[in-house]
Amino acid sequence: MIWQSDRPLEHFKNKKGQAVFNAKFPGKQVGSLTDTGYLLTQLQGKNHKVHRTIFLLWHGYLPDIVDHRDGNILNNRIDNLRSATHQQNMSNCKVSKNNKLGIMGVSPVGNKFKAKIDFKGTTHQLGLFDTMEGAEGAYIGASKVLRGDFHKAA
Repeated sequence: MIWQSDRPLEHFKNKKGQAVFNAKFPGKQVGSLTDTGYLLTQLQGKNHKVHRTIFLLWHGYLPDIVDHRDGNILNNRIDNLRSATHQQNMSNCKVSKNNKLGIMGVSPVGNKFKAKIDFKGTTHQLGLFDTMEGAEGAYIGASKVLRGDFHKAA
């Protein structure tokens, strides 16, 4: 968690706003949860996602997408945040709630299991397998090769 300490004047519109805020929130957790689960904070009267603010303050620039390495959108430690393209960010997403097996890239076909992976607009068919574990292994191997650091570990 990120904890509040005295914020500098440049975070506020004026000295009075700075003084009121720093008196009201010393030692409190930064941000409030949005309906999408992200922490949101205000700087100079505007709302900002906490993970994007942390990335900007640490690195000095703000990419289009800031990805959470471990997929936990509340884990805003700097070592968990990285710049990403849309494709990379989508490679690191959770298994869809509509996935019948709960395993990324694997679906049942009769009494077998099909493995496939989508990457850069192309669907790669990895084959039919007798076991769910075999199909999952094929998906994981392909994901590691194609997605590198953005491979979703589990």
